Amino acid sequence: MFPIYFLIFGSLLAITQILFFGAPIVESFLYSIVVSNIGLSGIYAFVGHFFFSNKVADSMVGQEATLFN
Repeated sequence: MFPIYFLIFGSLLAITQILFFGAPIVESFLYSIVVSNIGLSGIYAFVGHFFFSNKVADSMVGQEATLFN
């Protein structure tokens, strides 16, 4: 569901760039969608893997998350 939110955010960002700054249409959409989908999805995945790894491992695997399993 979050990739759809990032796609919508990227589209809104591109429309804002086009209307207020006069940026080229294709470049604005490509840049905004790439930045929002790759950049924000990467940050979202990092937070989930780094800060909530124990919670995910406990709920999905059923064992404690350790480095040497």
